[in-house]
Formats: sequence, C-alpha cells, structure tokens
Amino acid sequence: MSDKIKRRHRIVLWIWYIGSAIYFSVLFYIVFLAGRRQGDAKSAIDPEIHLDPLSRKWDVWKHSANSDNLYLDVMGNIVMFVPFSLVLYVVFRIRNLYLILLLGFLTSLFIETTQYIFQIGVADIDDLILNTLGTLIGIAIIEALKIVLTGDKLAK
Repeated sequence: MSDKIKRRHRIVLWIWYIGSAIYFSVLFYIVFLAGRRQGDAKSAIDPEIHLDPLSRKWDVWKHSANSDNLYLDVMGNIVMFVPFSLVLYVVFRIRNLYLILLLGFLTSLFIETTQYIFQIGVADIDDLILNTLGTLIGIAIIEALKIVLTGDKLAK
C-alpha cells in the first residue's frame, strides 16, 4: 500500500472514531437525559415497566386519531441502533455478526434496565425489540456493503 493510501485510510478511520464518539454521546443523551417519555406521577413512586410486547403501540395505532408519536417512537428506536452495528464492525473490528446482534440486544437491555432502576422514562419491552431490530438492519447494511464493495457473498 502506498503512503497516500495509508494516510487516506487513517483519515477515514479517524472520521469513524469521531463519528462514533458523537453517536454514543447522542445515544446517551437521547436515552438518559432528553426526558422524551416521562412516566406519570405514579412512576416516581413505582417505576413503570411494560412487558407485553407491542400491545401499547398496537392500541395507540388502532385507537388514536394522531399516531405521529407512535411512528416517531417506533422509527426512532429502530434508527437509533442501526449505526451501532456499523460502529462495532468498523471501529471495534468485531466481525462476528451474531456477536454484534447479541451486543445490540444486551446494550438495549442495559438501557431499559437502567431506565427502570433509576426511574428515567419507562422501561419497555418494545424498545428492546425495536433496538435489536435496528441492530439487525445495521447488520444487513454491513452485508449489503460487503457485497457491493467487494463482490463477496454473504458471510457464513
């Protein structure tokens, strides 16, 4: 590899490092500081936890005249974790896609558990499912990029 290519490679990698730091900072802010979904007064005494998968979202979609917040919640939880896969693959050089999926799930579980323990927002099984789906979509993007950029077939 020539010096020019090595230098370009280092610059791109540093951009990934900086982007990753920004991503994790924004993720931390959204999850723990933004207060976008506070529980009611009851949750201050008795923290809320929703363990019935997608039932609340289904009720809102079915019975609400305005489901904008539902779309924002669903899409936000998915989109928020798509970059997670890419960061693990590129910056942390994790190549095992099953491990990336597991880490996405465990990170989301940690977030929901922390929200429950510290009474930040509402711990919700839907968030765990949607965040993991976002991680899976990120893995699909990795695989698609590998095919497009290198012509390789899907990883085993």
